Amino acid sequence: MRSLDSRLESAHKALLPRVTLTAGGGTSGSALADLADPRAAAWNLAMGLAQPVFTGGRLLADIELSEARVAEAVNRYRDTALNAFREVEQALAAEAWLRGQEAALREAVAQTQASRKLAVYSYRNGFIEILTLLDSYRSTLSAQSAHLAVKRQLLNNRIDLYLALGGDVEARR
Repeated sequence: MRSLDSRLESAHKALLPRVTLTAGGGTSGSALADLADPRAAAWNLAMGLAQPVFTGGRLLADIELSEARVAEAVNRYRDTALNAFREVEQALAAEAWLRGQEAALREAVAQTQASRKLAVYSYRNGFIEILTLLDSYRSTLSAQSAHLAVKRQLLNNRIDLYLALGGDVEARR
């Protein structure tokens, strides 16, 4: 952005008249003699002032090009910033939802484990058949699997949030 701003400033300054002095090393040459001549000095000054007028179309086009590049860079920066904000917002919303899911599944695991313990007791005392006991084990394992899947999603979401906030991927040593 700074580079593009500097180029735009240079393009604006190119419209200003230029006065140049020349000097050669060693002995005096015709350029220095012309500098001392009032007619040549007036001619050089007039050409320096007129030069931006003759190249004004190109200079104005350079200014427009520089302005367009600055606008493009600003839009790219704005898009990048909005994308980063969107990613952070989505990760925070997912965090809240996943925490609720994790809590509900933790409760479901606790309930299925209590049900399984009751089923084991009932099976040992002959109140239920083996299929009911196996079904209670299956329910417990299914609830535990779902709970672990949500915990994994929660950890992945935290990594996404960390990266969206500008975190570094490389491990710290």
